[in-house]
Amino acid sequence: MADAWGLEGEAAGRAEEADQDEKSGESDEGRGSGRAAGGRAGGGAAVLGPRPTYYSHQEILATLAPPVRRRLTWLLAVPLVALLLMVLRPWTYLPDTGDEGSADQGQGAPYDPATEDDDGAGGEEETAPGEETTSTDEPTPTGESTNGTAVAQASEVDRILEESSGYRESVSTAVADATACGPQAGLTEDAADFQAAAVAREGLSTQVEGLAVDLIEQGPEVQRLLKEALDQSAAVDYDFAAWARGLQDGGCLPDTATDAEPYRTAVADSAKASAAKEAFLVVWNPIAESHTLRTWQADQF
Repeated sequence: MADAWGLEGEAAGRAEEADQDEKSGESDEGRGSGRAAGGRAGGGAAVLGPRPTYYSHQEILATLAPPVRRRLTWLLAVPLVALLLMVLRPWTYLPDTGDEGSADQGQGAPYDPATEDDDGAGGEEETAPGEETTSTDEPTPTGESTNGTAVAQASEVDRILEESSGYRESVSTAVADATACGPQAGLTEDAADFQAAAVAREGLSTQVEGLAVDLIEQGPEVQRLLKEALDQSAAVDYDFAAWARGLQDGGCLPDTATDAEPYRTAVADSAKASAAKEAFLVVWNPIAESHTLRTWQADQF
C-alpha cells in the first residue's frame, strides 16, 4: 500500500508541475515574441527564448519515492557487480572446455622448469588408459652389454682362478704325503684328492668356455689361454692320481716313491701346465690391474 500511495503522490506531483510549466511556457512565449517583435522593429538583434532546464541524476532520483529509488538502485547495482566480477575473475564464469589445465593457467600458476621439456613444449604427456608407453631408457653406455659390465666379466675370470687355486693347494698337500708313502692321510686318500682336483678343473675348463668375455680387452684370447691352462692342470692331477694308486698297490718306499713312471709323467705334464699358465698371465694380469682385481703367479692356481 505504501508503494501505491507513493506512486499516486508522485503522479499528482508530476501533473501539477506539468501545469505550472505549461503556464510558465505560455508566459515566456508572450514575452519572447514581444522582445522579438521589438527587436525587429528597432532593427536590433533577435532575442533567444529561455534556456532549457537540465536535471542531474541526483535531482531525478530525488523526485522518485524512496521504494522506487531503492528498487532502481538494486536494478543498477546488480549488473554492475556482475560485470565487475567477470572482469576480475573471468575464468569462473567461462564454460568448461574440458581442459583441466586452463584454470591453473588463468590463476597464474608459478613457472616450474621441471615441468618443461627440453624444447619448451611443456611437461610430461599423460598416458591414456590402455595406451602402451614408449620406452625412454637410455642407450646402453659403452662398456656394457646384455652380459653385464667389463668388470663383471673380469670378476668371473678371477672367480675361476680362485677356485682353481683351492684345488692346487689340496694337490700340493697330497703330493707331499704320497712322496712319504702316506703317513698323514694315506695313499688312498691322496689318490682320491688327486682325482677330485682333476675332475674339478675339467669342470672349470667347461665354465670358461661359457664365459662372456666380449667386453674384456683381448677377451677371446684370455678365454682360450685360461682353458688351455686348466686342461693341462687337470692332466697333471690325473697323473698324480695314477701314481698314488701305483704306490698303494705295489708297495711304497719313501726313498723310491718318486722313481715311479707315473710320477715322472706328472712332472713333465706339470711343466707344460706351468708354461700354459705363464702365457695366460701375460695377457690377464694387466687386465686384472685395470679392473683392480688380483694379479696371479703360475704356482698359485
